[in-house]
Amino acid sequence: MDSFTLIEGIGSIFFFISIYLVMLVPIALFFTLLTIQRLHDFNESGWFVLGLLIPVVNMLLLTILWLTPGTQDPNNFGPKPPPNTLVGTITAIVLLFLALLVLAGITILQLN
Repeated sequence: MDSFTLIEGIGSIFFFISIYLVMLVPIALFFTLLTIQRLHDFNESGWFVLGLLIPVVNMLLLTILWLTPGTQDPNNFGPKPPPNTLVGTITAIVLLFLALLVLAGITILQLN
């Protein structure tokens, strides 16, 4: 392997890492903002999102956020959000189905 090929390989690795980071930052910001909004549904401060940085605590926090309803009355952060629409429910079901489909595909590829 000559040095030019090695430099090309390193360059392509840095290219893909930079593309990954460019995509990762907005996605992480989006999910952080969604988590803060969900914390506000519980009438809690958005600073609790920092708990997601602690191992094991992050799993517990996300489980609580996913499975428990927010406050029933208006809270310090605004009125109670409206109920989910039919389109939102169908979208959630389709996304769950697609995630399971991807998981099944990965499993099938690993077994072959």
